[in-house]
Amino acid sequence: MFDNQTFAKLVADGHPTGEVVGLTSLIIRLRGLEGASVNSLVLFEDGSRGLVRSIRDEVTEVLSLAVSGVPLGTLAVLEQPVYQVGVGEALIGRIVNVLGEPLDGKGPVAVSDYADVFTEAPGITERAVLSDHLVTGVAIVDALFPFVLGQRLAILGDNKSGKSTFLRQVTHFQAGVGQ
Repeated sequence: MFDNQTFAKLVADGHPTGEVVGLTSLIIRLRGLEGASVNSLVLFEDGSRGLVRSIRDEVTEVLSLAVSGVPLGTLAVLEQPVYQVGVGEALIGRIVNVLGEPLDGKGPVAVSDYADVFTEAPGITERAVLSDHLVTGVAIVDALFPFVLGQRLAILGDNKSGKSTFLRQVTHFQAGVGQ
């Protein structure tokens, strides 16, 4: 159950607040919340959270991250001006939700740092050079299409043409099953 102290502390610390004035499916419209920006994290007084998606004249549109609906008149406070989640080795093998909260029943996750969720991808020149050849194990594919490990590929084709079977075979071959 949500402890309302977090909400109260954010309000007492002077974080911008707003009130739910409209709902449509997963989009919540708030009046107020001055100072919020797109991709800010919002905390509602019932403990649910949302992500600011757009800001219009007097209304801020928030994508609900809650399982249940947020009622009209619910108060909201800006929790994070820039949406961040925990990162680190402790997350490997864990199942977490979009907020980084554990869903696997293995207790809390001890993250080593926090990182912005919405960051700009590095430019092409800043990325590592891909040089390791991907051997699929299918001779004709290896001869005609020089794939590289780490390369993104779109396998296109008609339904029932064997795309999934081909990818499963490549996966097995790469894991050493097909050798």
